[in-house]
Parts: sequence; C-alpha cells; structure tokens
Amino acid sequence: MENVDKIIENNKLIEKGDVVGVACSGGIDSMSLLHYLHTNKDKWGCEVIALNIDHDLRPTSASDSLFVINWCKANGIKCLSQKVDVKKLVEEKKYTVEQAARELRYKAFKKMLDKHIVTKIALGHHMNDQAETILLNIFRGAGLGGACGMEVIRDGVYIRPMLSTSRVQIKAYAASNDIPFVEDETNYSNDYARNYIRNMIMPVIRSKWNNADANICAFGEVCRQDDQFIFNQIPKDSVVYEDDHTAKIFASYFVNSDSLVFRLILDTLKHIGFAKDVEKKHLRIIKNMAIESKNGSRISLPNGWR
Repeated sequence: MENVDKIIENNKLIEKGDVVGVACSGGIDSMSLLHYLHTNKDKWGCEVIALNIDHDLRPTSASDSLFVINWCKANGIKCLSQKVDVKKLVEEKKYTVEQAARELRYKAFKKMLDKHIVTKIALGHHMNDQAETILLNIFRGAGLGGACGMEVIRDGVYIRPMLSTSRVQIKAYAASNDIPFVEDETNYSNDYARNYIRNMIMPVIRSKWNNADANICAFGEVCRQDDQFIFNQIPKDSVVYEDDHTAKIFASYFVNSDSLVFRLILDTLKHIGFAKDVEKKHLRIIKNMAIESKNGSRISLPNGWR
C-alpha cells in the first residue's frame, strides 16, 4: 500500500484534525481502505469512521451492511449505516439504477459533510476502476474531460487514496492482513456497462498488453494536464453572474475555438447548477444559439439539465 501513502502525501488528501469517513460496502476494496486508514490514522493525525449505505437492491444487501457494522464494532471503528430507496427514485425520475444509487449515495454523504460529522469522504476506487472509467467515458463519446477519468480529490472533500493502487495489490494486502469481505453478486452481471468492460473487455486487453491499466491511467493523466492548460486560457472576465441560476457570457467570446468556448460554457453551467448530464451536443447547441441570437437574447435551459 505504499502507493496510498504517496498519493495522500503528494496531494495532501488528509490533514491533521480531519475526520475521514470511508465509504464502505463490505467489498474487498472498501474494507482494505478502511483497514489501512484506520491502522495508520495516527500517522496523519486524523479520525477514521465507516460510512455504509445500503441501497436495498439485493437480497443480501442488509446482511452486507450488518457485516460491516459488526466488523467495525469488533475493531473499535465508529460506523454510520443508512438505507436508501433507490427503486423509488428510479420510478420517480426515470433514472437508471446506477444513476439513482449514485445520487442517493452522494446525497447521504453531503448531509454528513454539511453536519460536520466528517470532513472528508474516502472512496475505494483503484487503478483498475480508473482504467475502466476512462474507457467507459470514451465509449460513451466523451471528450478530453471525460478521458481524464476520476479525480484524486474532488470538491476538496471527496478523496480517492487508492487511485494509483492495483486490484492485485489490494488483494495481496487483504490476504496478508486477514481482512474479511463480502462479494456483491451483481459484479458478475454484464447487464451493467461497467461490468461488461470489467468482465469482458479488460481481460482481453490485458492478455495482449500486461500494463494496460497503468498505461490507460497514464493517458488519462496526460489528458487532465492538457485539459487544465486549455481551461486556464479562458479569460477570467468572460462571465457575469446575475444570480444563482443566471449567467451572462459576452458574445465576443463565442468566436473562439470550440475547445475554449465549450469549456467556458460548461464551467458557467456548473456555477449556475446545470452541469448534470451535459454532453458535447448540448454545448454545441448553446454556442450556435448564442451566435445566432440578437440583442443579447437569453437562453433558457430545460429543467432536466439542472
């Protein structure tokens, strides 16, 4: 787990006095992360607690949560567990199961952050997850931003200490420390896009290129650096925010290249709460509407983008 130490230190993921909530499902990744951070909490001067979210999607989900609760109790780790109704949200908003589960999971995390129960949320994503995410984003038609993959730290509070650690290394750590874990049977269902990439595509790629995961992640980091460089070229005075949901972009900026204009629009949308599910086609529509509009016409975005 040396890579975990390096990524924490190099990115200052944990600071003295932090209360780190580890999102723990009971799987090998989150259990290993919880064990490692708890074992080394004194080194960083932080407190570590477990956060378990029961999505209530599988017959074994309740027993998995109980497994996490009991293991934490036996090891002197505070554990907060919560059940969310994913199926209800799927019916109400016509989300996919993955979208609904993610929204409810992060909503629960945000409440814990807002109530100052925790100061950081540690997620168990690792190198192989990162490689799969980058490929999935590319297959879905993402641009340079999507090819970056997941961030080591997002919004200053969501941290991924294992993003440079491979699944093989995590399994070795769990075995050497006798860390128990549960298996999520849905991981073997290829109905989910990510599982299809994980179970069907990546094994074929690895059989041809041994270092595929590390090389895909390295590609994602290059994309991140280039994306940030282009983003930094956006003039700081290009947008005026009138209120929480209204922004004014000066027409003169729309004559720039798509690389700049699309990032300008996307960043503006994020600031006014319309960043969800925005694709390149939406950015192009906004740019074309802005160019064609006269006398500073306003562009109203559909509520589905909020």
